[in-house]
Amino acid sequence: MVSVTLLPRISSFVGAGSFTTAPLPVEEFEEGRLTFWRGPLVGGAAASPFTTYIEESHDAQVWTTVTGTAPITTAGVVGSFALLLKKRWLRVRVVLNADTNGVVGISLWMTGTLDRRVPLRS
Repeated sequence: MVSVTLLPRISSFVGAGSFTTAPLPVEEFEEGRLTFWRGPLVGGAAASPFTTYIEESHDAQVWTTVTGTAPITTAGVVGSFALLLKKRWLRVRVVLNADTNGVVGISLWMTGTLDRRVPLRS
């Protein structure tokens, strides 16, 4: 197992937009477990003010949601997520939509462990 920090304590995002972490090479890992803390949401649109995606990619260009993780939309809680890694790269994408006054913000952190692949022996 190897420790990983995808969003350092405490990462804050302010303003409408899509915020992504740098791609992390994970081809040597098979699975993982993450803890994701979300603080209270400040402002935000009436519909879909906050969404976080845990994504993977073969080429760091086309991204898909990691199998077994749905988009995360709840704020003000902490949760654990299991990952089954099938691609070469991993990232986190946070999407914020502002209220009619242009206000939205949230603080987050995400850490966990990744398990190395065990090579098959013949």
